[in-house]
Amino acid sequence: IGGVSKEKVLELNKKLIQTEKNTHDKFEIIFKDANFGVLIFNWNSQKFERMNSCFLNMIGYTYNELSQIGIEAISDPNDLAMERK
Repeated sequence: IGGVSKEKVLELNKKLIQTEKNTHDKFEIIFKDANFGVLIFNWNSQKFERMNSCFLNMIGYTYNELSQIGIEAISDPNDLAMERK
């Protein structure tokens, strides 16, 4: 049965961490620079977690304002009913 050296495990771990960082960095660029609104909403906590500036401009709220209101304030009740099913 073959084994893997500690050095090889460390090398693979380093590559994995770099890949995760690159993926995260790409997501951040897309999220921030998108020319369309992007919102991340947590249905469990009922809180807006993140939103990009295009989304904020589109709905006319600041980040702080949106963080303090519920999704009902910016959504059609029929859409919410369908999402919750």
